[in-house]
Amino acid sequence: MGYLLRLLCVCALGVLPAVGCGDDAATLAPELFGTWVSTYTELNGMRSDDCLTDCARVTFNADGTYVIVVPTCLPERGEGTWSTRGSILTLTRLRAGPDADNLQPLDPPRITTFGWSVSGDTLAMSVPGTTFYWSKESTDEDAGLTELWRW
Repeated sequence: MGYLLRLLCVCALGVLPAVGCGDDAATLAPELFGTWVSTYTELNGMRSDDCLTDCARVTFNADGTYVIVVPTCLPERGEGTWSTRGSILTLTRLRAGPDADNLQPLDPPRITTFGWSVSGDTLAMSVPGTTFYWSKESTDEDAGLTELWRW
């Protein structure tokens, strides 16, 4: 049950509502560059099962683009742009589909905001009541997206 709940939470990354941000200029936080692998989720203080295989991956590129691949939950891939303003991470999903060859433009784009922090090799992305934890897989700014994400 916990694993199913975790999968549903990860799949919801593209459909959560946007939250307002301060007046700071948007930037790209270099500590996010690279590929991160989903490790677990906390929902209302309860930790879900750890992800052991076929875990979601997100790559934040230095050019302000990102790719997220969720191999479970009806496989999904999303691509778009990202930026940070202080402790707020904004993802703007521009295209989505089951894989790299079947992406469709989203009109309007889906904007999702998270609170975020990095501690060592762990990224925490939070929305009210839920925190997603990711482990650093690659520090490469552009982690070979053609090879890595072509499923």
